[in-house]
Amino acid sequence: MTTQAWTAQSRATVPAADVHIPFTAPLLAGVRGRRQQRGLEFVLPNPSGGRGTYVVSWPQTAGLAAPTLHDTILAKRLHEMPGLAPAAVRHVARSVAAEGYAGREAAEAANRAQTKIEAETLRLWAMFLLALIQRSEIPVLEQGRILAGLGNAGPGIVTEGFVAGAGRLGWEPAALSDALDQLSAAFLPVAARGRAHQLLGLMEALHPALLSEQAQHAQDASRSPALLARTINSVSHWLGLAAAALDEAVRALADPAALLGRWRTDPAAALGAARHVEETLDGWDRICLLWLDADTLSARLRLLPEIGLLVRLASVPAAAEADAAPAGKGAGAPGQAGACDLAAAQAARPEPEPVRSATTSGLVERNERIRTRELALEHGDG
Repeated sequence: MTTQAWTAQSRATVPAADVHIPFTAPLLAGVRGRRQQRGLEFVLPNPSGGRGTYVVSWPQTAGLAAPTLHDTILAKRLHEMPGLAPAAVRHVARSVAAEGYAGREAAEAANRAQTKIEAETLRLWAMFLLALIQRSEIPVLEQGRILAGLGNAGPGIVTEGFVAGAGRLGWEPAALSDALDQLSAAFLPVAARGRAHQLLGLMEALHPALLSEQAQHAQDASRSPALLARTINSVSHWLGLAAAALDEAVRALADPAALLGRWRTDPAAALGAARHVEETLDGWDRICLLWLDADTLSARLRLLPEIGLLVRLASVPAAAEADAAPAGKGAGAPGQAGACDLAAAQAARPEPEPVRSATTSGLVERNERIRTRELALEHGDG
């Protein structure tokens, strides 16, 4: 367990090591996960409501936070994954939601999202291949024959026509297929009206909304103004980082043939701009949509502790927090909360501010509603 609070600036110099997990239980909102040699770990807010976080296994998480059936199924499937990345976690979480574990509306949104994602991925796949063909020195008439001979080639589908066309372009068919599949999937959120653009728009709307709340409560003697100021500073900082990352990725996507050429020599570098966007925006959909879900002034004020907590979790990687913990503050093995600390937290745990203001079932319903809107971001209706 660590007890030090962390600022947004901490993350800027440390690679992201954890991923937002879209759980629905009240005490699991904003939880992040990471794959370690000993297995999957979850970064949990301090269950006592204080500063700092716990880094625990799923059984410990379940003992502390009463996961929903959706969360239990999702955690099981995440354990089966070889590694965690934002897009991969969203894919698995979308499949869990599509099966109805987060409610009917979330299932419908997940299925719409999957249909749109498949169509948009195919469009990007074709755009990359067409750009490569057009940039080649192959005569125009032969270019047309290559395109006509592809058949039903697409993401994950290699036809005889694709194999012939790849050879004519000077590529090994397997390598070209991998390049097209990886680039089209990675840059999907960056394409016009993609998830990244919509989420950046939500962050751009959240910032002035928080500033407006701050102006209205400038004379308030409660702790809310200080918490609000810290939250505004963090949102402003990460909004700038997200805008810069998305701009870089959009510029890269503007030359798909160059991206393919870069992938051929260094796949990680070619995918880097898109991955930077994913890491920078990871977890901010829950924050923005939670704020938008509150439709009254009093509801937004009650959300401030929860929003502030989620901003802290989204703004610093778990690895940085664990590595930088002050000496003597952690009670368990590295990356693991001590059992006695967990027992004490469970015994004395007060419910955090958001839970005091609503029933557990009401908060699960709210989180499922927000989960539906998170899924809507993925099919252009967010």
